[in-house]
Amino acid sequence: MPQHFELQPRMEADALVLPPRGDLDIATAPRLAAAIDELPAHVRKVVVDLRGVTFVDSSGLRGLLLVRRRTREAGIELVVVHDPEVHGPIFRLTQLDEELPLVVADA
Repeated sequence: MPQHFELQPRMEADALVLPPRGDLDIATAPRLAAAIDELPAHVRKVVVDLRGVTFVDSSGLRGLLLVRRRTREAGIELVVVHDPEVHGPIFRLTQLDEELPLVVADA
């Protein structure tokens, strides 16, 4: 049975906020990457807010790296908001804590 996943992008000033909810895995990561396929011209920042993500597998990490690559190519700032207790271990294990612009979520 597929896990529940939700992604409702929204604009906040010149930032596109992507707040996925549920598991970020092989079935759902493509939706995250596709959310930035056609960015409006006025977007200067993409914020991926992982606070609602309960599980990340290697496909989810690949999706985040794809978002990073696309924003970098477009000259757009990327911020990844995460919960270090939930996401910290996988980011440290894969050394993505050194590759992704991580920001610790407010409590």
